[in-house]
This record gives sequence, structure tokens and C-alpha cells, in this order.
Amino acid sequence: MDQAFRQLLSLHLALLLCGGMSSLQANAQTRPVTTAPISYMLSLKQTIATLPSGEEISGEFIYTLAAAHADDTVSGSVTYTLSGEARQELAALTNQSLSQVPIALTQKDVTAEVKPHTDTCAKLLLRPFALRLLTTEVSFKDVALMVPEREAPSQLNSAEEIEALFSRWAVQLTTQRARRGIIYHINRLIRGE
Repeated sequence: MDQAFRQLLSLHLALLLCGGMSSLQANAQTRPVTTAPISYMLSLKQTIATLPSGEEISGEFIYTLAAAHADDTVSGSVTYTLSGEARQELAALTNQSLSQVPIALTQKDVTAEVKPHTDTCAKLLLRPFALRLLTTEVSFKDVALMVPEREAPSQLNSAEEIEALFSRWAVQLTTQRARRGIIYHINRLIRGE
């Protein structure tokens, strides 16, 4: 009887495992493999930049997130859209016609530090840098971009989820805890995985 009980138990376990495996396979097949990449941007409507002559110009500053890194930085691209007045000043400075001065300047691979603004709000801090324009440069002092504080996203795989992850990143920085999972998840959302 003891041997019969063991055979019956073995049979039940085998059926349970096979049934469990088939349900796992069914769940794996119904989950979406990829999602659309999320383009996450932060902007400042009026950002001051300095010309080599010391004159200041204004324009709209947009930072588009490309990747998060383990050293508490992010990389992305900067687009600086010049105001009409700024374009005229640049045309005069570079001895070019207004039509030759671009409306926007773009630079890829710009690094920003992730810093806690408050306990639950992160900011991206871009240290002084310059954008090349024709024969001159447009310089920026520190640029701080505030990531909107968000406790939980109302929709997954969205910009709101990235904001919630940045809020969590700020908490982890403040409490000096690990951030690898947050960074990994942000990169998956940006890449659409």
C-alpha cells in the first residue's frame, strides 16, 4: 500500500506540474512582447543662453530623454528653439542672413545629473555647456528641469510611469538606497521593451 500511495502521489504531482506549465505557457503567450517606445520630454519655455559677446538671448529649451545610467545620470538630446529676436541677433553676430540662422539648435548625448529636488521630486541638472551655431557658440549655465512629482501612474507604459519612476528615484537618492531596478525600468520604457 505504501508503494501504491507513492505512485499515486507521483502521478498527481506530474499532472500538477504539466498543468502548471501549460498555464504558464498560455500566460506567456497572451502578454505583449513589446510596447511602443516612450518619448519623454521636459521643457522650459524661456531659457536664457549667452553669446560670446556676453549678450543674452532667450528661447525654448527641450530635453528628450534617451537613457538612464547607474551613476545617477541620464542622457538625452537638447533642442533649443530660438526666438525671432535671438535669430536676428545671431544673424548680425555671425554676418549671416536671417534665413541662414536655424530656428532650432539640437545636440545629442547631453548628460544630466538626477538630483532630488524634494524627498519625492527629482530634477535633472545640466551643467554648463554650449551648442554650436554656424561660426559661434550659444552657452548655457546650469539648467535645472523639474520632473513632475507623481506617486503612481494612472496608465502603465506612459510618460506618467516614467515620472513616477523618477519620483521613486528621488526617494532612493534621499534615503541612499539602490536604484538599479528603477533605472532598468526607465530604460525599458524608453526603448519600448
